[in-house]
Amino acid sequence: MNSFFSSILLMIFSCSVLAEPLKIGIVHFPPLFVVEGENVVGGSVVDIMEKTLKHASLDYRLLSYPAKRAYVSLGTGIIDLHGGLKRNINYHNQVIYSKNPITSIELRIHGFGDTPIPTSMAELRGTQLGLIRGFNYGGKLKTLTDSENEKYVTIIDSHSSALLMLQNGRIDFLLDYKSPIDSALKNSPMPGIRHTILEKLDLYFVLNKNRPNALEIMTLIEASFKSLFPDHSIGKTE
Repeated sequence: MNSFFSSILLMIFSCSVLAEPLKIGIVHFPPLFVVEGENVVGGSVVDIMEKTLKHASLDYRLLSYPAKRAYVSLGTGIIDLHGGLKRNINYHNQVIYSKNPITSIELRIHGFGDTPIPTSMAELRGTQLGLIRGFNYGGKLKTLTDSENEKYVTIIDSHSSALLMLQNGRIDFLLDYKSPIDSALKNSPMPGIRHTILEKLDLYFVLNKNRPNALEIMTLIEASFKSLFPDHSIGKTE
């Protein structure tokens, strides 16, 4: 089927399944998702999501949220759609995921200076560890903040603050993602910051399953994404 007829079918189907605009929760995660104050200003994954939804003729609104609030709001249906990880306990049982990922992100353990950096989650236990507020780390948060280990954990509000704490020795290690850390270091270089790669995680379209016509909406999103990005390799450069 050629792209012209595919676009016509997407438009016809979208008119029949969407009663009101999709509410999309966006979390500041530069350069993939960029939020300034209460405004969503862009980002590479935001661009992909917008192109996909426009091509599917699906109306939407971009809404900025702190991470934890976005995840909870997706689970309760306050927002409809998010670009996120699987296994987040705040929404996992209340959503459906796209079959293909939008992109992938790299989870790293960061250290400073010559201190050997752990290469596994088990090695992080018992260390003075910095975590970013609101992040679930692909389901790994619970293993690091149980009753035995929570006394070693410091929850930090921003990536730049976390890097400063690491540099100043207030934490031993920082668990964070490549994209926002690289963005922070681009603005304020810190010689001596080092890392090991823990794993790569895929980001998906995540849709609240209780949204009316959720399965049909996800079908439209997947068809549109496949039409625009047939090799599904967008963003897999980390």
